[in-house]
Amino acid sequence: MLLLNALDVFSPQLLLKVEEANFDNLTDRIKIKVPQTDEEKSLFAKKHKIKVLAQLTKQPLLSCVQVDAQLSSADAEYNDTCLLQGLEVNKKAVIDKLKKSLVVLRRCVTADFEERPTVDEKTEEILRSTAITPILSKKFPQAILHCAKCDQHFNSIPKAVNHAINFNEHKAHIKMEKSRIQLGSMPKPSQKHTEAILRAFEDCNLDLNAQNINTETLTSSLETILKTKFDDCQVLLHGSHLTKCFGENSDVNLTVIVSEDNLGNNVLEFLKEELGAIGESQMVTDRYTPFLEFEYSQKGTVKTVRISVNNRRAFLTDYLISLCFSIQPEFLALAQIVRQWAEASKVVNNKTIGLRKTAVYLMLIHYLQQRRLVPVLHEMSLEHRFTSFDHWPELQGHFYQNNLIVISLATRNLPESENAGRLFLDFLRFYATEFDEANAVQITQSSPLSRESLGCVSRFIAIEGKPYNWQ
Repeated sequence: MLLLNALDVFSPQLLLKVEEANFDNLTDRIKIKVPQTDEEKSLFAKKHKIKVLAQLTKQPLLSCVQVDAQLSSADAEYNDTCLLQGLEVNKKAVIDKLKKSLVVLRRCVTADFEERPTVDEKTEEILRSTAITPILSKKFPQAILHCAKCDQHFNSIPKAVNHAINFNEHKAHIKMEKSRIQLGSMPKPSQKHTEAILRAFEDCNLDLNAQNINTETLTSSLETILKTKFDDCQVLLHGSHLTKCFGENSDVNLTVIVSEDNLGNNVLEFLKEELGAIGESQMVTDRYTPFLEFEYSQKGTVKTVRISVNNRRAFLTDYLISLCFSIQPEFLALAQIVRQWAEASKVVNNKTIGLRKTAVYLMLIHYLQQRRLVPVLHEMSLEHRFTSFDHWPELQGHFYQNNLIVISLATRNLPESENAGRLFLDFLRFYATEFDEANAVQITQSSPLSRESLGCVSRFIAIEGKPYNWQ
C-alpha cells in the first residue's frame, strides 16, 4: 500500500500498469515501464531521458509479489545533484512534486499506525516458524519485523526473508532450537549408558604420574637459575598441568613473577642465555604474551616448556579452575572426559576456530554450580583462606575462598549413583536443553548474569571473564 501510494504520486500510468499485471502467471520477475506524460516531462530538462520503472519479483516462500519502483536515466550525467541544482531543471516543479509525495508517504506511515497490521496472517505464520515476528517498536519506529534469535529488526518482509534464508547465525539458532526440543523429549540415560560412556573414555583415567614429568623439580631448577640475578622471582606452574587436565602431548606452561623494578631487565633473554648449555630455546614474540620455548627431558619423557613473565591472570584463572576440580575425584575425571570430548569434536581448537580450553572448563564449573555440586567460591566466607597472592593487583576486590579443606566441608557428597559418565551426559543435556542463552556463563556469583548487562551482540553462549579477563 505504501509503495502504490508513492507510484500514484510519481507516475499514475505506472501504477495502472502494476495493478493490471497478472501476478498468477509471474514465474520470476518482470519489469514495467511507461512513457512519460507531458507533466512528468516538464520536471526534467529535455536532454535528460528520465524513465519511471517498476520491477515485480515473485516471493514463493511468502506467496506474494515484491514491487520495486525507481527513476532511471540513460544519460550518464544525470544525478541527484543535477536534478536539484542544474540550471536546465525545473527545480520548483520537482520540489513541489517531492513535497506532495512526502505528504502522501507521511500519511501512509502515520495514519492509524497502532491499528494497521504489519504483515498478513499467512505471512506472519510462515515467518513465525523462523522466530521472526511482527513488532511495533518506539526505539525502531520503521521496523515491522523482529528476529528474537539474533535480535535484529527489519523494515521490510524481503529483508526478513533474506535473513531467515541466508544468515548463517540465524540458521544455526533455528537448528539448535529444533535439537533442544528433540533432546528435551528424550529419556534420561540409564546406568548402562553411563557405564558405556566411562568405558569409551577409560583412556582418560590415566595415571597422572605416568608419561609425565615432575614439574616441581623443573620449577625449582629454573628458580635457582633466575635468582642468581632476580632475587625476588618466583616460578609458577599454570595451564593443563596445574588443572591436571593434561594429555600425553600437553605442553608445560610456566610464568616467572618478578617485581616491576626488574621488568627493565629482560628476564627471558637472561634465561635463554643460561639455558644455552642445556639445549636450544627460542623466543616467541608474536603472541599476546611473549614466552621462551624449549624442550625438557626427564626420565625419558620429553615435554615442550613455555615460560612467560608476570602472566598472573593465566595463573589465577587456572588456579581457580584447579580448586574446583580438586573438590572431588569425580570432578577431575569429568574434566578429563570433557577435555577429550571437546578436542575430538573440535569444540576447542588451537587455531582461530573454536573455544579455548579455559572457556570449556568455565562452562563445566558453571554447570556444576547450577547443579549445586560445587559452591561459588567468591560467595563463601573468607575465613582460613590462603593469602599468598592477595597483594597482586589482579586479585584486588575479587577475593574468594581457596582453602580446599573449607571448600570440601561446604560441598555435599555425590550420591553413589552419580559418576563421571552420568555427569558428562548431564553436562551435555544442560547446555543443549536447559541453559538460558539470555544469561552468560560465569563462576563468580550464584545469581544469573544477563548477556545484556555485558553488552554481548552475538546470541551464542557468552562467557563472562572478569576479574581475570577470560575470553
